[in-house]
Amino acid sequence: MKIKVKNLGALKQAEFTLGDLTIICGCNNTGKTYATYALFGFLSTWRRMFAIQIKTDKIKQLLADGVIRLDIQEYIKQSEQIVKTGCQAYTQELPKIFAASAQRFKTTDFQVSLDIQNISLAFQFSREITSGEASLFSITKSEKSTEWEIIQQLKGAQCFIAYCQQIGKKYWGQKNFLDTYVYRFVTIRNINIYKKPTREKITDDHDSPERMLKISSPHYLQFNRLI
Repeated sequence: MKIKVKNLGALKQAEFTLGDLTIICGCNNTGKTYATYALFGFLSTWRRMFAIQIKTDKIKQLLADGVIRLDIQEYIKQSEQIVKTGCQAYTQELPKIFAASAQRFKTTDFQVSLDIQNISLAFQFSREITSGEASLFSITKSEKSTEWEIIQQLKGAQCFIAYCQQIGKKYWGQKNFLDTYVYRFVTIRNINIYKKPTREKITDDHDSPERMLKISSPHYLQFNRLI
C-alpha cells in the first residue's frame, strides 16, 4: 500500500510505501509526526470512510425478498474509485484527527494507492446489525460458498482445455491447436423464489470463471442460443 500526501504540515509532498515493518525517520520538524498521525487516523477510520454503491434493483430485490447475493468481483473492479472517494472523505476529517482548525488542512491531499491486481479476498466474513435481541441486517460470506465451489470447478475445466491444447501442439504436431478456442462460462441454477423470465445473452464479459454468466431462470432455455 502506497501513501501520498501533499501540503500536510511540514510535508509539501511525500510518498512512502507500507511494508510488514515501516520506519519513518528524519530530522526534527520534517513532518514525521504529521505523516504517522495521518496514517494512524486513516487505518483507524477507513471502514467508516469507504462505501460501495449498491444498484437500485438489488436494493429493491432485498426489500422484496429479504435477501440478495452480491458479486464481490464487481466491486473489486471499482476498488480504485472506492479508495479514492474514501480518501477524499478522510481528508475532510483531518482537522478532527489532529484536533486543529480546518484552515490548516485547506489544501491537504491524502491518497492511498493499492495494487488492485493482487487483492485477496477473505475466505469468510460476517457482520450483523441488531436492536436488542433482534437481528435487523446481516452480511455474510461463507468460507466455501456454492459460488466459490462452482468457480473452482470451472477453473478445473479451464485447466483441462489448456492441457488438451498442449497435447495437441506437442504430440499431434498441430501448432495452432485450439488457438481459436473461446471460453464462455455459464452456470444455471434453480431458485425457488418466483421471478419473471429474463433473457440472457453471452458476451465477452463471461470469459473467466469469476465472470461467469449466471442464469437464475432455467426454464425454456435454448442452448444453441447461449454459445
